[in-house]
Order: sequence, then structure tokens, then C-alpha cells
Amino acid sequence: MLRARGTIALVILTLAFLVYAWRDRRAVGERLFAVAVALAIAAIVPWNSFSNTSRLFDPGYYFSRLGGPLTANAGALFISSALVLMAVYAVIRGSPEARWPRLYAAPAALVTLGIGIPFAFNIVRGIGQPPWGSTPGLWLSWEIPLFLFLFAVLLAATWMLRMAFGQTGSVSFRAAVIVASISAVAALAGLWATTSRQRVRLAEVDVAALGHVDDYALVLTRRFASSLAQAPQPRDRAELLKAYAASDLAPAEFPAALASWDQNGNQMEEFAVTQAEPDSDAIVNAVRDAITTRQTVTRSVLGPTGVQILAAALLGMAPPSGGDPPYAVALADVSPSIAADTARVRWHRLGDELHGDRLISTSDGTKRAHVEIDLRSVWARAERGVLVLLLDLLLAGFFWMLGTAAEKGFARWIRVRAAHWIYTYHARLTLALFAFFVIPAIAFAVWSYQRLRSDDLQTREVLVRETLHAVLAANEYQQLPGAARRFDTPLFLYSNGLLDRTSDSLLDVLAPTGRPLPPQVQLSLGTAGELSAAWEAKLGTAKMLFGFSAALGPSQERYVLAAPARSDDLVLDRRRRDLGMLVLFATAAGALAALWLSGIAAKRLARDLELSRIEVARAERVLAWGEMARQIAHEIKNPLTPIRLGVQHLRRARSDPRVDYDAVLN
Repeated sequence: MLRARGTIALVILTLAFLVYAWRDRRAVGERLFAVAVALAIAAIVPWNSFSNTSRLFDPGYYFSRLGGPLTANAGALFISSALVLMAVYAVIRGSPEARWPRLYAAPAALVTLGIGIPFAFNIVRGIGQPPWGSTPGLWLSWEIPLFLFLFAVLLAATWMLRMAFGQTGSVSFRAAVIVASISAVAALAGLWATTSRQRVRLAEVDVAALGHVDDYALVLTRRFASSLAQAPQPRDRAELLKAYAASDLAPAEFPAALASWDQNGNQMEEFAVTQAEPDSDAIVNAVRDAITTRQTVTRSVLGPTGVQILAAALLGMAPPSGGDPPYAVALADVSPSIAADTARVRWHRLGDELHGDRLISTSDGTKRAHVEIDLRSVWARAERGVLVLLLDLLLAGFFWMLGTAAEKGFARWIRVRAAHWIYTYHARLTLALFAFFVIPAIAFAVWSYQRLRSDDLQTREVLVRETLHAVLAANEYQQLPGAARRFDTPLFLYSNGLLDRTSDSLLDVLAPTGRPLPPQVQLSLGTAGELSAAWEAKLGTAKMLFGFSAALGPSQERYVLAAPARSDDLVLDRRRRDLGMLVLFATAAGALAALWLSGIAAKRLARDLELSRIEVARAERVLAWGEMARQIAHEIKNPLTPIRLGVQHLRRARSDPRVDYDAVLN
């Protein structure tokens, strides 16, 4: 805690120092010195100590030796990339009229590209693909630092190339947007290629691991078995869960199947974190050996899923958790029509998926491990790519705004320019048309999101309702454990508004939804007379949808059967995310199109109105001069008329800037 407070205080002081050094845009040396000091502090601060609070600082998800402590994790890489970009902004803004000799500018640009581009694509190699799949937040923690560094390199090279072609060092807004877009596309392409290769490599390594023992998992299993030997015997599934949660297997993300046995070799309780079935004969033999020798038994056995580690805990295959799993593995029978061998995984592509096969040995004989990697469609990747590109452009503009906001006179400059711009007809018309386009688009996006969420909830409600109806139709409320295994879902039975029993003794202890029936469900089923209801409960940081069905028992007793809706269906999850991304993409594209079209329409209307105003003024002048000609013709007989008309001409010439004063005098 003390180290964290000291780090936060040091970061605040560093930011204050940067703001102080950024006051004068001409003081390029002071700004670069401040950036160098900030980089040195970023290299000294132990960012890895914050790995327990955020994956951004966890070296398990990103680590590279290329930049030392500046690339030790994704958070340090983001800080260092942002500082490098601020240094480039400082040089460009501090030297807007700079003109380097071509002899220096061109080689400097080539050196910048020759060092920066390879460095950027070597940065990508530090990505650590987690076995449970990368989430959007984790993916952005890799992409954004890479984009910032690439943008800094390409922007500096563009600034130098302009001077190499004899132009000033200033970079226009349009050129900066183009450079930022190229940087974002390059970062996306490099990251997609790297993560795809890593997913293939991870699948190959894990499939190969089915045929041999993982030394690290073996060490953790032996350590766990030793700790179990010194602890009291677990009496139920809740104590088995506590033992697993307190072991090193849980934080290492190794799932296990635990069982408690008595002195006669009879199994009492079992708790599994994996769906892989162990070899029962091997377990019975190991338990008997442990009872006979009175020692901990740790051995590797050939199980239904390949080589497994057997001790007090059995290591199996991890179910996916978090984001989309990087791959899916299934065991199938050997088929002569499918090319597979025991040496490596044979890959082939079908549409948007990579499929691989390899032969492995199991306790049931030779099996074929089939691996599938979903690469997603081009359209799905394009949607996400455009959204990330827009986010990158906003970040580039945000860092530019941070640099300019600390300068002297920036607030006054913004106030003057905004006051001048907001009162122009062009600006008012642009804002009005943009609001006319974008407000309905945002309303439609909000409605679409709510509709998608409602459809998702309804789909899961239908699934859980059908499951409950199947259990009730078979009259299996007395055999909840068997029904739960058959339908692969936990079941809860409520009687008189209280939880009576569950399909698992562990759920009896945990009672995740509480002992009493939720009030909303009680009102819906008891008072309103509904036969089914749904309720979304908050379990920790996640939300879980539960379905409830009311029924009568054989003795006409009323009870309520409940079950959670499935939330691990990859098809439903991907459909929900794809539709959400589509709505977000359509909204962003519509907003940009509305801004662009409103600007064009406002410019065209403003020009037409200006032309109309000029034509009206010209017509007024024609009428005025015609009136004057008529007056001359009427008063031509008066000898003083030329003098009076000359005085009138001089007065009009002085008051009207459109009249040529010299021509009137002549």
C-alpha cells in the first residue's frame, strides 16, 4: 500500500512538471528535457506491483525485453509511447517554420523510419495470449500503445520529409489525419497477424501437451498434494472448493477434479472444475496405493484426454472463461479420410476457420484431437478495425490537445476563436444540420441496443424455461442431481418461499441467490398467478439470469423450480457481440457522415445566400443610380446642377466603399 501511494504521488509530481515545462511552445529544449525525465521516472517505477489490480500492468499478458522496463508490461509501454508522441508534438509545434537542409532532413527521415518501424513490430512479439482468450479491453491494451508509437514515428518522418522537399516543417491537419489512419491500420494488421499466429501456436502446444506431462503443473500438483496431506480431510464439496481455491492451481488457472475417499477406498464427495472425465480405474488404484503405503501418490497416467497428472488432485482440460477462447479442442475417432499424424498438427482452412488434426494416445486407444480456430469474417474484422481506428484518431487528438492546453494563451485563443466561429452563419447551419442528422441516429442506436439486450434476455429465458419444463414434465424434482447431470445445469427447489434443496451439496452451502425466493419472483408467481418468471441476479461483479417455474407435486404441494440461464454459449455470445458491434459501427459511421454532409450542405447554402445578398445589393445600387439619372434629367436646366451633383457624388463615394472615389473625382 505504501509503495502504491508513493508511486501515485510520483506520477502526480511528474505530470505537474510536464505541465510546467509545456507553457511555452518555443521552449523545445525544456519540453524534451521534461519528456526525458518522465521516461526515466517511468523506467524506475515498479509498474509490475500493480498487476493485482489491472491486467494492464501484468507481465503475463505483455512483456518485452526490447525497451527494458519501458516495455515490461502494457501499461509501461502505453506511458512510454505517449511520452514519445508528446516529444514529437513538442518538436513540430515548437518549430513551425523550420527548414532543415535537404542533406540532413532526408537521411534523418530514413533513419527514423529504419529504426522506428522494426522497433514497433518487434514490440508486438511481447504479447502473451492467455489460454482463456483475449477480451476487447485486453486487446486494446496491446493495440493502443503500438498505435501511439507508430504514429509518433510516422509523424516525425513526415515532418522531416516535408523539409527534405523544401517545405516548412509544419504538418497540416489533413496530413496528420492521414498519417494517424495509416498508423492505426498498420497497428491493426500487425496485431491481428501476431495474435492469429499465437493462437495457432498455443493450440499446437496444448494439443502436444496432451501427450506428455507439464513439469510446471506437476510441481504445483505435488505441492497441492502435500498441503492436503497435512490438512484435515474435506468432508463435503464446500471444503473441497476451499482447498482448491487456497491452492496454487487456482491462480495458475489449472482446473482440477478433487475427490474425498475414506479408509476403505470408498468415494465420499467430489468437486470438479473441469469437464474432462478421469480414468476411474487409475484413480482407484492410486487411492488404494496411498492407503496401503500411507504416502502421497503422484503419477502421470493415460486418461481419456491424454496424459494426466494424478495425485490428490487430477489435472484436466480448462473450460474457456473470459472472452472468446483462442481455439476449441475436441477428441474424435480416427478417420482414414482425415490426414493426421502423431508428429504435428495438420492445418487446413475452411471459410473463416482454421482446422487442425493430430493423433494422440489415450486410455481408450488412439484418438484424433481436432482443433478449430475462428478467424471471424472480413466484415466483422472490418467493423472492429474501423472502430479501433476512430478510437486511435481520438487518442491522437487528445494528446495533441493536452500539449496545447498547457501553453500560454491557449484558453484565450480558444475563447476568441470559438466566439468568432459560433456566430457565423456557416457554423450555425452546420450545427443545426448535424443535430438534425445525428440525434435520430443516436436514438435509433439506443433503441437498437435495448432491443438487442431484450432479445438476448428473451432467448436465454426461452432456453431456461424449456429446460425447467422438461424437468417438470419428467417429474424429476425429487431426483435433482440426476436431472442436473442430464440437462447440464444446476437446479434449485423452493418450498414455501424458501430454498429447500439443490442439485448439488455445494450449492446448498453457497446459496448464490439467497435462501428466500426473490421478492419480484414471489409477487409474479404467487400474487399475479404467473406460471414462470425470470430474474437477473448480481453474483459478485457479474449478472446471471435465473428462470423460475411454479408447479404442483404429487401431494398437490406447491413448489418453485429454478435454474440459471446458460451464459457460456459461444454462438449466442458471438451473435450478441457482433450485433452490438454492428450497431456501434453504424452509429459512428452515421455520425461522421452526418457531420461531413452537414458541412457540405451548410457551405453550399451559405455560398448561395452570400451570392443572393450580393445580387440584392447590386440591384439596390442599380435602382439608386437609376433614380439619380432621372433626377439629373429633371434638373439639367438648372445651371447649379453640375456643382450640386458633384457634391452628392463625393458624399456617396466617401460613405460607400463600393464606389471608386478616384473615378468620381475625375
